Amino acid sequence: MRLAAQESIVPGDSVAKRLRNLEQCGYQAVELMYAMTMENPKETKAALADSPIEALSMCTSVDHDLCAPGADVSARVSKVQQTLEFASQFGVRSVVSVPVRGPLADGVSENSERAQYRDALAQAGEFAASLKMAIVIEPLNRYETHLINRVDQAVATAVDVNSPGVAVMADFFHMNIEEADIARTIERAGRWIRHIHLADSNRLNPGRGHTEFGPGLRALKSSGFDGVMALECRLGPGSPLTELSESAAFINSQLS
Repeated sequence: MRLAAQESIVPGDSVAKRLRNLEQCGYQAVELMYAMTMENPKETKAALADSPIEALSMCTSVDHDLCAPGADVSARVSKVQQTLEFASQFGVRSVVSVPVRGPLADGVSENSERAQYRDALAQAGEFAASLKMAIVIEPLNRYETHLINRVDQAVATAVDVNSPGVAVMADFFHMNIEEADIARTIERAGRWIRHIHLADSNRLNPGRGHTEFGPGLRALKSSGFDGVMALECRLGPGSPLTELSESAAFINSQLS
């Protein structure tokens, strides 16, 4: 498995500098942010070509949510497909998919939303599979979405779609709210988990809150997980490089 951080939290006035800082802090990968990468794709590609840091995942925007209220579903599927093709040029293997955010809209049934997401995901997943990539379903906690809050719900959706281009991600911040036992959740999801987000209980970097990471990380290791674990968080009060370095050391210590 590889440890990454989202590019947006890494200090540096260029992509190359941010990648050097990540390497210096003990990371092996970077999670690209769709909006940032769209602004400077040539710079990003050149910097990655000259760095041992890999870009194996991409986090998308609210405009990619496949069952947002009132959204043109065909247009959303097309946008996700275009994003997959765009991400593939950087070596990305996993693209994050949040189904929808916020409360259930008036006049919409949750069953119809689930069906819409499943059908849209099947189309996008087929395209992802053709690129040897995966769309990873991200469960959000109940305060951020009404749909797919737990990892088992994401797994059930992926099973229903039944595509090699659709998998699941697990986020320690959301699991800390929604799951009774993070390690058991990971064990049950097994091979469906393709990607991980890391943040502590207070949304700071790992080691700055009260989330117990050890059991969940060891469950990942025991399951044979070989994907990316990416920091998706704010950084604590120290200097950004210190916070990133200390979180890398903390995560590595929790794996043993």
